[in-house]
Amino acid sequence: MEKLHIDWQFKTFENLSQKELYAILLARQEVFIIEQKIYYVDCDNRDQNAWHLFGLDPDGEVVAYLRVLPPGKMEMHSVGRVLSAKKYRLFGYGKELMKNMHEKVQEEFGHIPLGMSAQVYLENFYQGFGFKTSSEPYIEEDIEHIKMIYQPSN
Repeated sequence: MEKLHIDWQFKTFENLSQKELYAILLARQEVFIIEQKIYYVDCDNRDQNAWHLFGLDPDGEVVAYLRVLPPGKMEMHSVGRVLSAKKYRLFGYGKELMKNMHEKVQEEFGHIPLGMSAQVYLENFYQGFGFKTSSEPYIEEDIEHIKMIYQPSN
C-alpha cells in the first residue's frame, strides 16, 4: 500500500454527516475497544460539544482522528480519542493529524493551551508536537496515562 491523499476535516458534531459520524465511531471502536481491549462506553455525551478532526481515505474510511473538547473535565481545551487506524500507521498520518490539529485549533480558537490525558507509551510522540508532561503516570481504563499540556509560544 502506498501513501494516499487524505481529506482532512475539522467539524463540529452538528456538521458531521451520518457517514462521517459512523466512520469515526467505527474507527474508535476498532482501535480502543477491539485492538486495545478498553471496555468502556465510548459514546460519553461529550462528542456533541467537541470539534472533530479526521482524515478520510478515498473510500471514506477514517485514517486518523481526534476530538478537541472545550474546558470542562480539564480546565482548558483538551485533545482526546487520538487514533491512527492500524493499517495506516506506517505512513505518518498520525503526524499529519497532530500538525493539522495545531493549525485548526489556532484558526478556530487562537493561540490557546491544550491539555490531554495521553497513554504513556506515546509521551515522546506528543512531545514532538509541543506537549509537555505535567503529571506522574496514573491508570485510566487499565492503561498507564500521563497528563500533558501544550502552551503556545505566541
